[in-house]
Amino acid sequence: MKKGVFFLLIYLSLNLDFSNAQATKPYQFIAKIYTEAMGVIPPPDAWNYNQNAMNNAADLKQWMKNTGIYFFTDAVYFLPNYPISTHKASRLLALFRGALNREPTLAEFNSYLSQITNETSWNSLVSQFFNSSECNALLDIAIARANQGKPNYGWGNNPVINLVTNYPVVGNLPLNGSTINRATLQNALDNAALSTTNKIVLLSQMAVIKLNVPLNIPQGVTLATVGYPDRSEYAKMARIVWDTSVRTTNHMIIMNSGSSLLSVWVDGQVGSTYPRFLKNDPYSTIYVEGDRTLDSVQITDNRISDTFGCRSIWMGGHYYNDVYCRNNTISYAVPQNLDKKNR
Repeated sequence: MKKGVFFLLIYLSLNLDFSNAQATKPYQFIAKIYTEAMGVIPPPDAWNYNQNAMNNAADLKQWMKNTGIYFFTDAVYFLPNYPISTHKASRLLALFRGALNREPTLAEFNSYLSQITNETSWNSLVSQFFNSSECNALLDIAIARANQGKPNYGWGNNPVINLVTNYPVVGNLPLNGSTINRATLQNALDNAALSTTNKIVLLSQMAVIKLNVPLNIPQGVTLATVGYPDRSEYAKMARIVWDTSVRTTNHMIIMNSGSSLLSVWVDGQVGSTYPRFLKNDPYSTIYVEGDRTLDSVQITDNRISDTFGCRSIWMGGHYYNDVYCRNNTISYAVPQNLDKKNR
């Protein structure tokens, strides 16, 4: 079994659910802070350290706020991933998700973005977020639900907004700005499949592409975010999402022989309008098409969140060594007011 597939299976076995009725602390908060600030799941030693710290905290809510502030102002692991001169918008998007469990609205995003001028102003904003009434209310809910044995304390229902039109990001035309849609992207992918010189389609950083039908990555074609940010820099990635106005029964992305998906954020937008993960749903967020005779498929350095259907990645008809699945972070968030039994 390839190491990448092995990692994927380990991560899925860990999950981020912690719905054991005996749980008395909101340990899910630790996992969320890691996935939103660092882009990865907590390594075992860090998990154990923070779990013990949470267990021994004299003031649990204050510990959670302090921990969030520490992660989002960390000068070793967080700040270098998002230089303030070029990626303050990416920082802010990650902060909304980490502190407030939701996507920003365009108006508030632009308002807060204008306040970020240097590292001092950033640190002040992080403190403001984690000490806000909204964050305090979320932490109260997290603690209360953990005490009830129901640690799934919810994710807000704001849809993903297109930030490219309001923030100058790196990209390669014509796949830049608000003009990107599913049809434009599919056309670019199909043209790349016909090309004899360039089979790579690059998306602008932080671009948002909404799907109303599946996206098909043709044979031999690579779809990636420009600059190839890794999973620790997920907020820079171009983001492919389901249009929340569309109720569909199909895979999100279909990958064909020899195709690659690199440094892209694939988001099923669970909870934006209605739950999209059903136990008997046969569809997947990423479906690898074909049989065992096809060229290898690569799924590397992606963020896969809020899974559409019952599977994040489904390798239909492939041997494990035909699919290189490495360094992906897979996470989901339970919509607010939705217990596990109702998912």
